[in-house]
Amino acid sequence: MATYEYNGLMTVKDAAGNKYLLYPITKAECVDGLEEALAAKAAATHHHAAGDINSGIFDSARIPNLDASKVASGTMAAARLPTIAVNKGGSGKTSWTANRLIYPSASTTLAQLAFPSVAGSVLRQGTSGAPYWTSLPDLVAALGDAGGVRIATGSYTGTGTYGANNPCSLTFPFVPKLVVLSNASTYSTDTSGLLVMVAGSNMALSLDESNQSTTSRISLTWGTDSVSWHTTSAARQMNTSSRNYHYVAFG
Repeated sequence: MATYEYNGLMTVKDAAGNKYLLYPITKAECVDGLEEALAAKAAATHHHAAGDINSGIFDSARIPNLDASKVASGTMAAARLPTIAVNKGGSGKTSWTANRLIYPSASTTLAQLAFPSVAGSVLRQGTSGAPYWTSLPDLVAALGDAGGVRIATGSYTGTGTYGANNPCSLTFPFVPKLVVLSNASTYSTDTSGLLVMVAGSNMALSLDESNQSTTSRISLTWGTDSVSWHTTSAARQMNTSSRNYHYVAFG
């Protein structure tokens, strides 16, 4: 084995011609060919034990795909998590508008329903298409169209008039089928009674508290959404002046 001194440094060369440094140096260029050798080593692919890697940052392009079972612990920074598409089990969104309902607007798209224009609206949906809001009055109308029972209540104050030229009338937000009027009074000296009007009939049934029987013939006229009636006295017509009357209608 031959010994050489190069730039003041002691080296040794074996039979194969390999040089070995006998004294440490700090500058790579002080050793002939060392810079090229190190560059070749850096470019080469090699393996390290996991225990040898305890600091630094990997180039993400050099990280291989791992089976999910290999990720057994640790916490990943939220900023490094991707937005997951709907067809992969995600939402496809990075944020939502608060308090608005979420629904699938397409097979791979999630959307949010706009707020209703009327407070207290209810959610509805047809046999297809997106869900939508309906106000309570519109819902009541829809229930009526679907054959549901609709009810209206109210009251009026009598004017004292009566007869064919001065009929009483009531109008409703639906087609009335049955209307019941009451002149129940808080005064013990007054007579209470009921007036029952059934759609399809041109006569009403008037019940008097004193005898619980029909006391007069009351003529009826039915409109699309109304009913009018008249008879031979204000009391029997349920129109005594300044007296309050209450009604309930079914449609």
